[in-house]
Amino acid sequence: ESPRWLASVGRRSEAIKTLAYLRKESVTSENVVGEMIEIEAVIEEEREARAGLGLKEAFFGKGNFVRFVIAFVIFLLQQWAGQNSVKYVCLFVSFRVQK
Repeated sequence: ESPRWLASVGRRSEAIKTLAYLRKESVTSENVVGEMIEIEAVIEEEREARAGLGLKEAFFGKGNFVRFVIAFVIFLLQQWAGQNSVKYVCLFVSFRVQK
């Protein structure tokens, strides 16, 4: 696992050991300790930024509604046009031709 993931799930000692191994330095090295502090600060900042956000904000929050509608319309048009079945048939035919 990555040091960042380990730190985000509360496994700090393992995160420091992994980071020290990756940097080829000791666990008490100034570089390793400093980088670990930075990682923890970023994780905490991300948690604070996501606090109180739910599915409603993900789809209908500021700026996200337009993106959601565009993605939904593209998906809908693909299904109506039969694009997925065309891709499947082309893939099947190309494998049959290669044999």
